[in-house]
Amino acid sequence: MNYNLIETFFPRSGLGYQMINKVHFKIVTWLNWILNGHFFTRSRIREYYRKNNIIKVQFGSANKFLDGFLNTGIPGKIHIDITKNLPFKDNSVDLIFNSHLAEHIERNQFKHFLRDTYRILKKGGVHIIATPSIEKCAHILYCKGKKNASFLKNEFRKFTTEPVSSAYFLQGVSHMYYHHKFIYDLEEMTLLAKKAGYKSVHISYKENIFGFNIGNYLKKENRYYNLQTEVYILQK
Repeated sequence: MNYNLIETFFPRSGLGYQMINKVHFKIVTWLNWILNGHFFTRSRIREYYRKNNIIKVQFGSANKFLDGFLNTGIPGKIHIDITKNLPFKDNSVDLIFNSHLAEHIERNQFKHFLRDTYRILKKGGVHIIATPSIEKCAHILYCKGKKNASFLKNEFRKFTTEPVSSAYFLQGVSHMYYHHKFIYDLEEMTLLAKKAGYKSVHISYKENIFGFNIGNYLKKENRYYNLQTEVYILQK
């Protein structure tokens, strides 16, 4: 889809742009379901299990495929909607990873997702969640000096014709742009994860978990991503 053409007639902040994006997403999802629906997804999951001893799943992979992972998403060849029950057996997955996914679903849907990832993880399994942090962004904007704050605001000006204040940036990241529904911090993530059953939650950027190096992954992302993003490690 040509988003630049759409933006000529519908600004990103307007309802028209949002409605077109929603319709586009539904059409893509429907077509993807026809091509990669329930039967094909289940078959590809079984094939991955047969070929791998350590089971690593990425949800919402889009086009960022990780080596050794079962890369799933909407759209994708392994079509999984994380707001529904996940098509995996109990206690069968070693590692789960998702990046900039949690913020795109409602808080209640995310609570369901956490309960289901806890269900499918093996004892000692890990769920890594990389997502924008409202606390981290606010700290940069109000407490951490002007350089990074100016960079965030300047990057955000690509998405709006409005003047970008610190408050406008936080509102934009939390719900006005990017189709975000809810932005987390360590306190909120810990509360929800513990309620889902996870025994511990902490922030990390350097761990090597089941052969997945978080630091190497983050190095591939741009500065705008890294300034916003917190990486939460949830352990079963």
